[in-house]
Amino acid sequence: MTTILFYSCLIAILLAGILQSPRIQLHSLYRRWIGSLIFLFPITIWLLSGVSAQQVGLLFLLEQKTFIISAALSIAIAVLNFFTAGTLGNLEVYPQIRKPIWNLPLLFHSTLAWMVYLLVYEIVFRGILLYSSLSIMPMHWAVLLNTVVYSLAHLIKNKREAVLSIPFGLMMIYLTLNSQSCWYAVVIHIVLAISHEWSSIRAQPNMSVRFSFQNIKE
Repeated sequence: MTTILFYSCLIAILLAGILQSPRIQLHSLYRRWIGSLIFLFPITIWLLSGVSAQQVGLLFLLEQKTFIISAALSIAIAVLNFFTAGTLGNLEVYPQIRKPIWNLPLLFHSTLAWMVYLLVYEIVFRGILLYSSLSIMPMHWAVLLNTVVYSLAHLIKNKREAVLSIPFGLMMIYLTLNSQSCWYAVVIHIVLAISHEWSSIRAQPNMSVRFSFQNIKE
């Protein structure tokens, strides 16, 4: 069964990766929601498999060292995003939604989409894929495979993200294996994405947030 879980994760990652291609003309929000549905494929197989949550790193386990590292890392990431969002390379690409005025519904929708997408994303990457890999290959190969696949998943967007995803992915694997739980990776990745998007909106000279629920035309 773990072999089926392993290959279902790889298929989902491949399809979700193709969805991120700039050649596919889709709104960023649609990419996230469709991607979330794709990642539900291996999660559904796991739910029907009889494999326990512990066997795929999905138990909520509090490990003091991992908790402290995760909290410190989350704060550091948010601060780093705040101070680096104004760089030229970042402003050219982010935020992915290129609206000059963000109202509260759009901000909420984008934030929710990131949370759902990264929840299922990390459950697949640092949960089902990582732990199913560990059951069929030595740990060093499982770690290498997870890191390479994670980097390749970002390569379709740009080379910079592919390179940066290597140390980030290794850290997420370390925290997951150290705590036997992928939920630390879920939280850190969500903090990374949301703080990056909010900081990018703030840094964009032609963007602003309007604290209103009124619909804003393009």
